[in-house]
Amino acid sequence: MTRIVLAFAGGAAETAAIAWLRERLFRESDGPVEVVTLTLDLGQRDELDAVRERALAAGAARAHVLDVRESFARDYLVPALRAGAACDDGRPLGRVLSRPLIARQLVEVARMEGATRVGHGAWKDDADRARLDEAIRLLAPDFEVRTPLAEWNPPEDELSSFADSHGLRLPKVTSNVIMDIWGRCARTIMPGGSDAFTYLWTKSPQDTPDTPAFVDVAFDRGVPVGISGVNMPLLEIISSLETIAGAHGVGRTEGIEAPVNGIQVREICESPAATVLHLAHRALEITSMPADLAAAHAQVRAWYLDFVRRGAWASVGREACQAFVDRTQAGVAGTVRLQLTRGTCKVVGVTVRPPAKSHREALAR
Repeated sequence: MTRIVLAFAGGAAETAAIAWLRERLFRESDGPVEVVTLTLDLGQRDELDAVRERALAAGAARAHVLDVRESFARDYLVPALRAGAACDDGRPLGRVLSRPLIARQLVEVARMEGATRVGHGAWKDDADRARLDEAIRLLAPDFEVRTPLAEWNPPEDELSSFADSHGLRLPKVTSNVIMDIWGRCARTIMPGGSDAFTYLWTKSPQDTPDTPAFVDVAFDRGVPVGISGVNMPLLEIISSLETIAGAHGVGRTEGIEAPVNGIQVREICESPAATVLHLAHRALEITSMPADLAAAHAQVRAWYLDFVRRGAWASVGREACQAFVDRTQAGVAGTVRLQLTRGTCKVVGVTVRPPAKSHREALAR
């Protein structure tokens, strides 16, 4: 039996790729083939039951759907936030930080399924494909990694005719927006990329209230633990700040990514919670961290970002950076008051306090 576990987000091209991969593997092995899909809920707010049914209809033998939002926040976003690497130039790195989680879940499900082949749908973004490949290689160097869409590289008309000939109902593409609990982003190739982007999480600054809102964010050992005097789990903190900050137009960013293979990509994002938490954490860190650590911390942040962008989350280098971060965040505890008004977020007060007894206690609160 040839079996492969394929990361599946539910798009049109990925749906067709399930059937294409089954046929390709059958020709390569000349024997029984199973494609098992894995869909992760990262906060993209899709109807994941429909995504599962779509995978099965396209020929998947089994379709796993897992809610990993809590793990995403706890095990990836927060460690990166404490390292100063959850946002870059104000833009959220949720998409990049989700890659090591996708890799980990792919490897775990593959081992459960008795498979040593995994695949993913990264296609036109060479940097993202390399990032996922590296994340998987570090966890399972013996696994074979397939990227069916990159191997196939179908033009749109071929994709449509393939679907028709195989009786596949492909979902209509309504936008190029990538979404998770950390933000919504649209990426377009320059020049000539479309400027169209519909903001859903943030109001236009002109349409926000005249009266500013004030929010207090509490941290313990660099971990956000509550808002305005109320302790909350991480997902509730992110959801609450998304609502509060978004209502005041906070979290809209735009930038140009470094060229990959000579191609520039423009990215437009809205990430109200990520913006507030990044600014609040940075303000508390500056106030509470000894000055002699500032330069070292800046260097570690640069290394950390490099490991994250390369997909090297499971590398010794990233883990060494994390050990430094964990030690230096021990005293980053207190409350930061922020003013939200007309699309801006400004720190107006910082109160430092002693940390709780343990980092585990902070995460559990």
